[in-house]
Amino acid sequence: MGDNNTRSTFNNDGVTPTVANEIDGIEFSLCRSYAAPVLDTFAKCSGTATAQVAILNNTVRNIGVIGSGDGADGIDINLNNGDDNTDTGARVRSLTISGNRISNIADKGVSFGADGDAILSQGIVTNNIVDTVGDIGLALRSRFNATSNYVATGNTIRNAGNNGIEYILTRNDNNSVSTGLVSNNTIFNSGSNGIAVGARGTGQQTVTVSSNTITNTLTTGSTRGIDVQTQENGKLQLTLDTNTISGSRSEGIRIRTGTNAGNSQVNTSVKNNNLLSNNTAGTATGGLTASSANNSNFCLALRNNTAGATLTTGYAFTRSSASIFRVENALLTTNTGTFSPALPLPAANFTSVATGTCGLP
Repeated sequence: MGDNNTRSTFNNDGVTPTVANEIDGIEFSLCRSYAAPVLDTFAKCSGTATAQVAILNNTVRNIGVIGSGDGADGIDINLNNGDDNTDTGARVRSLTISGNRISNIADKGVSFGADGDAILSQGIVTNNIVDTVGDIGLALRSRFNATSNYVATGNTIRNAGNNGIEYILTRNDNNSVSTGLVSNNTIFNSGSNGIAVGARGTGQQTVTVSSNTITNTLTTGSTRGIDVQTQENGKLQLTLDTNTISGSRSEGIRIRTGTNAGNSQVNTSVKNNNLLSNNTAGTATGGLTASSANNSNFCLALRNNTAGATLTTGYAFTRSSASIFRVENALLTTNTGTFSPALPLPAANFTSVATGTCGLP
């Protein structure tokens, strides 16, 4: 049990000011080097190191002070170093985090990172309860040249200060390849997005987000159910299937491609989702919004969804700059809710393509 680590301070060299608590409840690191001025200096791996790890049925609570700047996580996994692309060597066949109860954590509930040239064959986060954390409830990371496969299922996440679940290929120098499944999670009152997905750099991500229940009753902020974005030249194959989203102050689902310069490519299937009583703040243009910008190439298959938004239309699409926005047009009438622009979508901005063009079921 990790318990009551309310705050610790360190003075690394007798001169440097003390820093906030960085002591995690449970940490596993493989081939993660450290350099001064942290407490100890650990060398890089000279070759490869392998591991198979299970973190099961622990109680981790009261780690750090929320809102204090403490960087302490409930459970922290580091395969190589997320801040140094020369850290190499981590090879993990399986790492499972299951059945843990994590509460009152200063930073992230679970932070799981594959970095450098790490190979994570299977990272499983299942049936955990995360309640009241200062930042992200469950963070799944893949950076630099890592290869990773994540499965996050059956978790309950309540009162995360930031995103409930974040699965993003971060950094503009990302060249990682990651596949993942985020399914059957229950997420309540996240301070930002219930689930956030995205690819940056030249990273390639294939992910299915399915059968999650995301609920929000917050009266401040700009919360969303699911938020998706690509930057630079990131590539994303995304399926959003049978999620139930309610109470978001902004969109139930927001998809943005090309949010900065680059040639990102995104194929997305959005089907069987139930979006009701979202946009409670009245600031979004739709219950589900999708947009393309810069030189991104976006293909959208939208079918059998229900979008009943407060004060707005159900589905709102925009295209800007030199981007391409393709839509499997024959499927649009299978959805319940109004469209902006109204159907049929104007050919000047949206390219109608045959069913199946986006390449996702």
